[in-house]
Amino acid sequence: MRIAISEHNTLSVRAAQSRARRWRVLPVVESRWYPRADAILAVSQGVADDLARTASLPRARIAVTYNPVVSDALLAAAREPVAHPWLAPGEPPVVLASAS
Repeated sequence: MRIAISEHNTLSVRAAQSRARRWRVLPVVESRWYPRADAILAVSQGVADDLARTASLPRARIAVTYNPVVSDALLAAAREPVAHPWLAPGEPPVVLASAS
């Protein structure tokens, strides 16, 4: 199984501004667990830089994947059939999760 993590927040700001203990300890948790992921993604260069600094991760491990803009072209592409080896009959199921 491969694990990909996507970060959407500037962790340092969230940890500094929160009174909740869970947000203050999150950088420690992330510095321990994020290096074990197969891929670490961030939604912007700023989020990636902040994550690297706050969780003590090598910046080179973090790829930036911008949030998409929903356009007519994107909607048309979403209707196209998908030919990928992961989706072939007999392959393990693909699980996709999204949170907002």
